[in-house]
Amino acid sequence: MEGQVESAKRGMGWLIVIATLVVVAAACGGRDTAGDQRAVTVSDLQQKQYFYQGQYLGRVVTVSAAVSGVSGPRVFTLSGGDSGEETLVVTAQPAGVAMGQLVRVTGTVGQLHRSAPSQGAPYLQADLYPKYETQAYLYAATVQPQRRLSRASVGR
Repeated sequence: MEGQVESAKRGMGWLIVIATLVVVAAACGGRDTAGDQRAVTVSDLQQKQYFYQGQYLGRVVTVSAAVSGVSGPRVFTLSGGDSGEETLVVTAQPAGVAMGQLVRVTGTVGQLHRSAPSQGAPYLQADLYPKYETQAYLYAATVQPQRRLSRASVGR
């Protein structure tokens, strides 16, 4: 009987150690989804990046800007203001936005790749696309109408 009591105490001790490790790991290593939502500007998103690189790529961000173009019920562009840059937005649901409307958009940053074939002939696979541009876009986005631009988004 005494051996069973000692065995139960050791088992309980290991259970406490494992539970503590799980709690510590969750507190230290877990990602705070609210922390991933950052307020950025269209210009922040459109900085030149290499393929599949970028500070915001794959992150959820929030952008406040004016709608500069509407391509369809779920696709529109946001104006970068004085920078002249635009960001494409793709929503899961129809957004119902209009040109010039101020909106707050929260979505995941993706990257479009635009390439220009080389002038050489015949095309060699390694040299096919020596020049490229990347452009950030927002997908799985949600849209909230705004009356005015927030200060956090203006002038960044």
